[in-house]
Amino acid sequence: MVMFEEVLTRGVSGDVYSLADCILQQAVVGSGANTLFLSYLKHSLCAHLISHAAVLKRIAKYDHFEMHHCLIALLDFLESIIAGVTCRGKQEEGLLTKAMLSLVYWLMQIYKHAIETFGENRSLSADQQEVVEKTANVLEKIVQSQFLLGVVYVGKLADPELFGLVAKKCIDIESVTAKTGFVPPVVSQKNVTVNDYIRKVATIETGTLEMKDFDGKGVEPITFCMQPLIAIDILLNPNCDTQMYVLEFLSIRSLKNYPLSRLYCEIIRGCLTCLNNVSGTSRESFICAFTFIKVPQIIRQIHRQSRVLNASDFEDAKPDYSPEVVEAFELLLQDSAILDFMDAKCACNTVEYLLNEMLKHHLINEKQSKMIAAKRDVITSGLQKLDLNTNQHSIVKFVLRAEPPLVGILKTLSSDYNKVQEALLGMLCQVLSGNSFELILSVATVEGKLKTFVAGLIKCNENSKQVPGEMGKPAMTRAALFDVSFLMLVFIVQNYGSEVVPTEGTDSFFEKWVRECMVEKHKSKSPMNMVKLCDQSKVDELIVSLNSPDGLKATSLKWQEICANIPGLLYQVLLAWENDGLSTGEIKKFLDSLKSRFCCFSICATSWLCAYMQIIRQDELLKPMNMVQQFLTNEMNKTMDIVFAIMHLDIERCTTALLSQLIPMMLLNKLQISEIVDPFSRVLAKLCVYCIVATMEAPVPPTKKRSRAAIAAEGDDLDALCSAPKIRKIGSDSCDSTSSDFMLEQVLAARESSTQLKEPLQGCLQALFRTFSQYIVSDELSPKIFFMFQLLSLLVEVGKDRIKPVLKLIPNGLIQNMMKINATDDMTVGFILRLYDLSTASGRQFAMSDLCLFRNIQMRKDSIKL
Repeated sequence: MVMFEEVLTRGVSGDVYSLADCILQQAVVGSGANTLFLSYLKHSLCAHLISHAAVLKRIAKYDHFEMHHCLIALLDFLESIIAGVTCRGKQEEGLLTKAMLSLVYWLMQIYKHAIETFGENRSLSADQQEVVEKTANVLEKIVQSQFLLGVVYVGKLADPELFGLVAKKCIDIESVTAKTGFVPPVVSQKNVTVNDYIRKVATIETGTLEMKDFDGKGVEPITFCMQPLIAIDILLNPNCDTQMYVLEFLSIRSLKNYPLSRLYCEIIRGCLTCLNNVSGTSRESFICAFTFIKVPQIIRQIHRQSRVLNASDFEDAKPDYSPEVVEAFELLLQDSAILDFMDAKCACNTVEYLLNEMLKHHLINEKQSKMIAAKRDVITSGLQKLDLNTNQHSIVKFVLRAEPPLVGILKTLSSDYNKVQEALLGMLCQVLSGNSFELILSVATVEGKLKTFVAGLIKCNENSKQVPGEMGKPAMTRAALFDVSFLMLVFIVQNYGSEVVPTEGTDSFFEKWVRECMVEKHKSKSPMNMVKLCDQSKVDELIVSLNSPDGLKATSLKWQEICANIPGLLYQVLLAWENDGLSTGEIKKFLDSLKSRFCCFSICATSWLCAYMQIIRQDELLKPMNMVQQFLTNEMNKTMDIVFAIMHLDIERCTTALLSQLIPMMLLNKLQISEIVDPFSRVLAKLCVYCIVATMEAPVPPTKKRSRAAIAAEGDDLDALCSAPKIRKIGSDSCDSTSSDFMLEQVLAARESSTQLKEPLQGCLQALFRTFSQYIVSDELSPKIFFMFQLLSLLVEVGKDRIKPVLKLIPNGLIQNMMKINATDDMTVGFILRLYDLSTASGRQFAMSDLCLFRNIQMRKDSIKL
């Protein structure tokens, strides 16, 4: 080896002289491998005399599959080096993708050869069996390495011909396996065979590659952006073309990752909410017309466009039943509160009228309409039938309806707890839906039964305290009752004061907690006294549990004990954070673990934090305030949705102001650091991404938008000049018709324009990315740098393929500089590859460069740990 180093010029790789080829040729000359030469090869890799790409490429050329001892030695060698495969220079990066793909193809050839041998002899020799097992081990290591899978994926796009051979070989292996009856060996993972690994490699896509999820998994249960967005559209653009609404709603759908059924449901629910909140006869009639006439047209057009493949399909398409519309009504029926309100307000069966309109547009059939209407009739059968001319206020009806449930709840709360647990839980959860709880509290207050109600809830909460040894469904029911009753009691105390809590002779857990720990208006309580009341041994146990992978599941502490000792826990965590004993990421993980089990834990924590913030200096508020924000992430997301909808007043200008003024100011102003901490930073990054995508996809109307004043003035002029029938005729000519709605050219043009960046958005993004590059100058991972990473991650996660024009504006070197600072678990191979257009040679080059840098940083970190 010393001779190799002397022969090679300093800085020159052995790949130039085909050193890997020379050594491997000598290593596999005979029937068995020469282990000395293989050790030379390994040492050359460790000394960086040769590249991994050259070694893998040369091994993949070995085709003497009958030489089992040589194969076993090569597979052993591969198994020992595969975890450390990387690149050390620009030239190696381009070679590694093809070398890795060639190696996968070689492993598949070996495996297929073994299966064919089994088919001929109906058995495998011991050596052949060992070859199969070692092939499986190497394939397993490749599949379990995100870096190697990423390299294979880049190779798939760089050399589609070679990857085509890999895909074909996978099909051949499946066929031969089935034909011969060969049983694929199970590897170290349970129920995972070699064939599964081969299939995963042969069908690899970007979705296979892991990426940190910042936007939250799944579809959000409630959205808050649709109703204000519809309200703004109706008020500012009453004559807007149907296609404009369609494009806007489809953009929201893609941002929120909704299925069509959820989108339809949200559109209808948003319109009903607007109609419920509107004041004034003219606006009410217009929103009513929009809800019952325009919305079915919008849904019909979305339905047709979702099934369009080409122009002829578009012209010939007939709706004739949409399963998504049926599913949308199923979802809508679950929100009985808004439907009850609208039935009372409009003095009609809202669902029935909507169904009739959907029926006219052939979105549902008669059978489905009757089925949905019947489900709604079951709910409304107990409601009093209202005359169309009645002036009865809906609130009266709802208040009167709240009286019988109150009597039932009080009766159940006074019953034997052990006999009514499940019924009580269902009743309390039903009360919490919509505004039923507020109505019941109002009735209880005026009837003088509020304290009785509170006493019953306290009794329920006390009986629901954790019982040692209880398991299964009874334990889950008890836990849910403890949590729900605690939430209801806190809400009552917040609104009616602690005076409603009975004090005669009882000392329940909740009474004690309210007296000692709950923060109230104009009633200050010492946070340090709360800390002193904690049991230090239980606080220590709580800290250990939260630091463990299982979180609070593994703790022996009872629910009520955790609530009582949260002040001591948070005080110690705050001290550790302020003294740099814990990082921001560790704090977030800590609090996420705490709030994931029970809602009451979040309430206990925020109550103490609010008390603590009342006694500290202004400059000490940042960290406790951030901890409170961790518990309010859902509320911040709700606010973000509403702000996003309001920005549609002028989405382009608002987005420009956000990206060119607000974000740079927050990044460059040292006094603004408190506002760039997670979860605020994640919510702000999400708002930026939503606005960018919405601006890119914003429909361009044929004429410039007019102000509300201009629209109103024009309407007044029409009123003065024309009679109502003439106005309706003029309106029908000026608005969209069904024929103009279904122009495929408009749809395709809108889709094409959404993939292009225009000014001023392009200039704003370029300036913002330049600001990012200027700011990343240190090696310290600050909250502001993490915000930049969150913004880029959410661009990729939420924007998907539509965001490619934005990603092209990212300056060279920005990602690598960020990677050197933020080399945490949040940075992943999937994120890196999604940043680039891998269909281009330059995109693949940049992606491989970043991948290899990321790999080397990870390996350096792992070596330090060792």
